[in-house]
Order: sequence, then C-alpha cells, then structure tokens
Amino acid sequence: MDYCSIPILLTSAMLIALSFALSYSSESDDLRINGVRLSPEKPCVGQLLTLHIDMQGTWQTVFWQEEASLDADIVLPDGAIWYIPGFYTADCELVTSDDGRSTPRVIGPAEWQVRLIPESPGNHQVTLRARNRAGRTVEKKLEFAAGPGTRRPFIRVSRTDPHYFEFDDGRPYFANGENICWYSASGGVPQYQRWFGRLAENGGNFARVHLCRWAFGYEWGKPGEYRLDHAWEVDYVLRLAEEKGIYIKLCGEWFRELEDDNPYRKDNGGPCDTIRDVFRSEEAKRMWRNRLRYAVARWGYSPNIMAWELWDEIDCINEYERETVQAWEREMSRYLRSIDPHDHLVVSSLGSFAIEPDLWAMPEMDFVQFHGYHHPSWYSNEFGRDMAALVTRPLSLLRRFGKPVFISEFGLVDEQWWEGQMAKSDPEGVNFHNGMWAAIMAGCAGPAHMWGWEVYVDAFDLWRHHLPIARFAADVPWTTEQFVPFEAWTSSEGVRALGLRGATQTLLWVQNKAHTWWNVNQKRPISPQENVQVYFAMPPGDYLIERWHTYTGEITDTYRTGEVMGALHANACRDGLIMKIGNLEKDVVFKIIRQSPPAGST
Repeated sequence: MDYCSIPILLTSAMLIALSFALSYSSESDDLRINGVRLSPEKPCVGQLLTLHIDMQGTWQTVFWQEEASLDADIVLPDGAIWYIPGFYTADCELVTSDDGRSTPRVIGPAEWQVRLIPESPGNHQVTLRARNRAGRTVEKKLEFAAGPGTRRPFIRVSRTDPHYFEFDDGRPYFANGENICWYSASGGVPQYQRWFGRLAENGGNFARVHLCRWAFGYEWGKPGEYRLDHAWEVDYVLRLAEEKGIYIKLCGEWFRELEDDNPYRKDNGGPCDTIRDVFRSEEAKRMWRNRLRYAVARWGYSPNIMAWELWDEIDCINEYERETVQAWEREMSRYLRSIDPHDHLVVSSLGSFAIEPDLWAMPEMDFVQFHGYHHPSWYSNEFGRDMAALVTRPLSLLRRFGKPVFISEFGLVDEQWWEGQMAKSDPEGVNFHNGMWAAIMAGCAGPAHMWGWEVYVDAFDLWRHHLPIARFAADVPWTTEQFVPFEAWTSSEGVRALGLRGATQTLLWVQNKAHTWWNVNQKRPISPQENVQVYFAMPPGDYLIERWHTYTGEITDTYRTGEVMGALHANACRDGLIMKIGNLEKDVVFKIIRQSPPAGST
C-alpha cells in the first residue's frame, strides 16, 4: 500500500460522512407542520372528523414510518387519550371508460390526514407529532369542541357469552352476510352500490372484503410504493357500508406465491426469495407492520370495521411452515393491538376443512373461522351433498375454544375451485339456505357466509335468503341466553332437528334431510316427511311457541303450552316437549319462549 494515499482515503471517508451528516441535517431542518384544517369545522359526536395537515419534509417514501411518521395524541373530554397514527393520501374521482368500467383517478393534491370520530361532546386537545428518519420531531397543538350527537359503538366479543359478538353498548351483533370480496374487472368499485344495497335491503349487516392485488390492495409494486387509488376504493366501500349498516371484516392479503410485481419479491426490490421469507425476514415484517399501520390510520376510526383479518387461507401458501406462520400471526396481531386506538377484533383464516387447534387457542385470535366446500373430487363430495351436514361437521370442536365461530366460506365449487358451479347446480340457493340455518343452530355467531357474490348470489338474486334470518334473529338475546347447541330426537331418520337451548328461549330448526341441493339438482323425488314429531328436554313451565317460515321470515302460527303440555304436544311429558309438526316438505324453525318459571321456583 502507498502510505501517501491514506490522507486522501481518510479525507474521502470524512467527506462521505459529512455528506450524510449534512443530508440528515437538511432533512431535520425542513421537517415542519405548517397548518391544520378540520373537516367539518364544527364536528359532532358520531361524525367523521378529518384533520387535513400540511406537513412538509424530505423522505424516500411517505408510507414507511421509519422514513416519515405522523401521530396524533388526542386528550378526550374525560381525560382519556387516543393515540392515532396519521397517513398520506390524495383524493380521487371515478372515471368511466368507453366500455363502462369505472376506475379511480388521483386528482390530488396529496396531503397528510388524521381521521377520528368523537365519542363524547366537549373539548378535545390534540398534539400532532411528526418525525423523520433523521430522528427530528416537530409538534403542533390545537383543540376542537365536539357538539352533541349519537355515539357509534364498536363490535366486541360478548362479555356475557364469548361465543357471540356484541356492540360495546351491550347490544348483540349477529353477523348476517357473506363474502363480497372484490369487484369485477368489467364493473369496478361502483358494483358495491348494488351488492351492498341488495344485502341491506334483505337485512344483511356483514360483508368480507379483500385487499387483493387486482382490487383494493394498496401495497403492490415496488417496496414503499402504495396505491392511493386502491386505498380510495376502500374508502368508497367503507362509506357505503356505513350508510347501509354493514360491518366489514377487512382481509389484509391472500397471495400464495411471490408474483413478479409483489413488493416482497427480491428481484422487485423486496427482501424475499420465497414466500416463506415473508414470515421469517425481519425486513419483510417491518414492511408488513407499515402496511398494518396504514390500514389502522386510514380506516381504524370506523366502527364499521368489524375485524382485521390478517390473511386469507394462510396455510395455502407455497411451502407452508405452521409454527413459523403462527408466530408471525401472533406478532402481527400484537402489533395491531398496540396501534389501534379502538381495539378492533383480529383474526386469520385457514383453507378448506383445515383446523389448527393451537392457532385458535391463541389469545391473539379473537374468534374462530372455518372454510368448507363441496368439491367433486375431494372427500367432501359425499357429505357436501348435504350442506347442513357439511357446515355443522366441525362446530362441536370449534366451539370448545370458547370464542365466536364463523363458517366464513362455504358453497359449491368445480374441479378448478370456481364458484360458478353453483350457478348450474343450485340456482335456487338450497345449499345457501340450508348452510346458513344449520350454522346458526349449531352455535355460530351468524349464519354461514356464502362465497360467490357476483356469479351466484347476485346473478340469481339470492340475496333474499338473508331476509328471513334477519327477521328471525332480530329480537333473539344472543349474548344473554347462554345458548347451548343440541340435536333433538325425531320420529323419523329422515328428519334433522338442531337447536339452541337458552335460559328463557330455545330455538329449533327442523329439516327434511332429503331436501338438499344435490337431490334437487339430480331431480330426485323429495317426499314430505309425514306426521313429524320432535322431542327435547325442557324444564316445566309455560311457553309461547312461534312457528316461523324459513323462506319468508314470517310467523305462521303461535301456540301456548300449559304447565307442561300444550297444543304441540302428543302426550304428557314432564321433562320436556314433544312437538307435533305435521308433514314437512323442506324445513321450519321455531322460537320457544318461556313465559313463567315452574311452580315453586324462585
């Protein structure tokens, strides 16, 4: 080595270090919050308030908190504090092409925002805190007064019965809806106007939406680049859900391999060689935390976000490693809870018929989910011909975790797992109908959630199957009855009788087992079950019995019992009810409501 070169090398190193120092100094100096505008200027309780923030600085990406972050500390009138992350966005407008498809176009200008909904009237003190990668922090303080209004409650696991959900004001929430995960390429996001409209018209109050590559997925492309047009589409759907009284389970991802433009793929600038690295790489996990932070910042204000779902059918990824993925689910769930001021529910999901007891036992998973389909070459080909049997098959096991349970996907698929199979196999929705009612009576926290919203449910206008359930479930005290599922004795092997026994109410669904989608499709004769009787244990007392039509949601008859016997009884039975149902073509459902305690009880 030529020793004369050392001073030059040292000088070069010093210049490089000085260059970085000057760069960081420059970044530190130019970070500022110039001003804040409130929309609306005079907010009310229960109304979305947006803080439009003129925040300036230098950063490589505005979507990673390590580069640039904005947080709001909000002191509420009662002294409690919300910690709400801010986010970067730009407004969009829908543009309709010649072929009729509507797509959003960014119209700007871009800005930072903080979103919240005041929950109580009075003065709110806000501290906005901006930080850049150089570590510089600047603050701006303001305050606003919220006028009176109606608070909008969030959904929780019930405090009185953890098998069900409730709003945090104590009212039960029964999730009557289905998967409406994305729009079609030909229609665009305005399709949700029809889908949510039809769902709400029929009493539906739940939908699942995916943040997927072709619709809604905002983290796609190069690392650190977010799709503001896709994020705006989520805004659009969420606003519509709020108008229609629909609560969304927002699913964060579904991909099963690293596509070319996947931001986690190494040759696209990401940190991962394989999809397994998404769950193992610290850099990938850092990126994912930023993805979650953006979702919480942008949509976490809303009570109409029912839950965050981490990943759809996460065990279906290539080269799945159960322990690695479960550790990732635990880590991301905990991170979500640490940044979400409203503590939305968190869950994940598994592929068809998969059950991982150690996953569902995690305290980080707020409820349990199950997917199951009739597939022509799977083992479900046989038992899936009776959809009531398919959806109830795992429920006795899943309820043992002491959490709410969803049958969160079900239906009929072909060899390629395409849901269009239902269109030709069951245009009347027999599998839809039976699957929903069976799930309710087996103890789910809502009817089973159908897959195939566009090519099946909407194409054949099967939204009507939600309406009778909405009417039947409306006044059921789901969270206070301590319902226990049971299967009643029937006078014929051709009859299924599933029920929920509660403290003051018992619900009972009685079905002709022959009335299945398979038998209807095969044009097999379906004979009515004659002179059907059903027996189940009940304490002595006086009961009002309502007979409901499962296709209209109307009460078709009411009966009253005496101390033990009544019009529906075939003979005296001091330890239960023997109900005469008559001839049964399809199915019928009952509410059996206790009117008085037995003599001598307190």
